[in-house]
Amino acid sequence: MAPGSEPSSIKLFNAPKIKDNATVRKELAQACRALDWYRIGVNDGIFNHVSALARAREGNGNVILLVPYGVLWKDVTAECLVAIDTETGKVVEGKAHLTKTDIGLHLTTYRRRPECTAVFHCHPTYATTLCCLEDFEVRCISVSCIEIINEISYDRGFSDASKDYGREFDRWFDKLGDNNRILMMGNHGVMTIGGSVAKSFDLMVALEQACRTQITAMTTGAKLKEISQARCERFNGLLEEAYSDHAQMHLEAFDNLMPSCTS
Repeated sequence: MAPGSEPSSIKLFNAPKIKDNATVRKELAQACRALDWYRIGVNDGIFNHVSALARAREGNGNVILLVPYGVLWKDVTAECLVAIDTETGKVVEGKAHLTKTDIGLHLTTYRRRPECTAVFHCHPTYATTLCCLEDFEVRCISVSCIEIINEISYDRGFSDASKDYGREFDRWFDKLGDNNRILMMGNHGVMTIGGSVAKSFDLMVALEQACRTQITAMTTGAKLKEISQARCERFNGLLEEAYSDHAQMHLEAFDNLMPSCTS
């Protein structure tokens, strides 16, 4: 059985405090630009989408911030983001075009995984390549895998969501389960969710790096040398202890590289 394919128990998450509107806008715009900077095919033109929960700009309650359809990630700014109501999906901040998948996927995410405050659905080059193989699976063969190997669920089918988006998005979350934060989607792409923009961003980068190493190693034709489960757990524990805030630091490292993303 693939790691994480059938979670047996629900992890106890401490639901993070939802941040103020301006902070989340800055972080989400910066994450988009950072992923574009990596040049790993994550943004795939205008066809991928990300979102994050934030406090409403005016009044009480929360909103879901999204990148408008048609905007390249290298051009995303804090102010261009659109906010929708968490219950109705209606635009409440900004004016821009959103697709049914933009609205439907993200409403489903925060309904099905209430501990989550950010979701990235992308088609990164190497992770998507792996998803196009029969019986694909991320193998723990490099340090990049250790952080994520027990966070991955797999959807090895491929379904046309055009007729019933709601049912399809619920199917995705049935596959993801209650534990894991990464979904590998057959013939499609990947999704990462997390308790912050930084965590979802960091998981996406780590996943693509792991898949790039695996695909490259597979091209040699030699047998893959895997890291044992016990060693993965020990090393991951050391990483969490030494770099407990590494995801936020990873995102913030792009402050000076892309100062315009705050405008």
